[in-house]
Amino acid sequence: MQATRNLVFGLHENDLVDTHLIETTTTGVYGAPEFPIPEGGAVMEHQDSRDEVPFPAMAGSWYHMTKSHDAANLRLAHSQFDIPISDVRTAITYGAGTKETRADDRVMARFDFDYYFGVVAHRFAAQAVAGYPITVYGKGKQRKPFISLEDAVEGLTRLAVTEPDERLDDHVVYNQVTRPISIVEMGTTIADVATEFGFNTDVEHFENPRDEDETHKMEIENDRYANLIGGQSVTFEEGIREVFEALTDCTERIKSHEDRFLPGVLEDRLVEEAEWPRTAQTQGMCSSREDAAISEARWFHSCSKMTLWAMSLYSIVLPRVPHRICLQQGWDRLINYHSSVEISNNTAMLKTQFVVLKQSFILQQ
Repeated sequence: MQATRNLVFGLHENDLVDTHLIETTTTGVYGAPEFPIPEGGAVMEHQDSRDEVPFPAMAGSWYHMTKSHDAANLRLAHSQFDIPISDVRTAITYGAGTKETRADDRVMARFDFDYYFGVVAHRFAAQAVAGYPITVYGKGKQRKPFISLEDAVEGLTRLAVTEPDERLDDHVVYNQVTRPISIVEMGTTIADVATEFGFNTDVEHFENPRDEDETHKMEIENDRYANLIGGQSVTFEEGIREVFEALTDCTERIKSHEDRFLPGVLEDRLVEEAEWPRTAQTQGMCSSREDAAISEARWFHSCSKMTLWAMSLYSIVLPRVPHRICLQQGWDRLINYHSSVEISNNTAMLKTQFVVLKQSFILQQ
């Protein structure tokens, strides 16, 4: 949030308010309303009066709520500083590359399939490649907005090169989505495409640890964005087929990083190896092998989340300490703390997460 404010104030204070500011926020700012999501504002009626208002922030997570604040700050920046704003609310983006990145390996697109930075479609595909089932939480009938990497990049490119007098307006919201898809449909499609490449996998349903409507039928307007890119160019099935084409040669690499999947995917291995669930089951805390696996998954998830939170907090509360020193101290304290806790074989899994976090923070220096 602060970075967005710094940017708009920097443009204002340096007399650069004619700069077209394009920010990708997220469709997550909308939450899961029981009505079609508009592309931009909504009309509100109250006591026989009506007016157009920004869409309310109904985000379902703290991350998405920060994006709601970004959207509000951008709207205010346009109102007060007259900065032209394109607020691109990006859906779940899938794809291993674009036409341009496939032409030269030196500009190969990044492909994340881990819990923190990967998206569900990538993780499902990676699980299929590694020989694991596709794990759907609960019924999986809830629809989520998706867009291919190709269609996402196309829209941002067109916005960047559009002349000022050709823009729709000086503050425009785009719903960067081509189609809402249910999680179970997505999983089934990925499983079907996987068989074309010799990967046999099944869709399996797991207990949903999230508090969400598993049957929510999202409807979202996207006419403005569809017109911008000239319509969808890559269907979900086509995009997933391209993903498997890219992953086929990376099977062993993906298997070597199987600990990056959701913990529930490895439940059998975790139950066999992890001391904590076995102890819990022995003490009557878990009634079955499956309950122990679920407990292990939730425990690992909580530890990992606390790691992210603690490292972020530690770098915030000491703003006057050099950033690299502060982060290194935070890292050392977390390692010392977790080293003093008996967590059996999960130590290696948690340290893997720590290493990823440490490298991410250092690379940002």
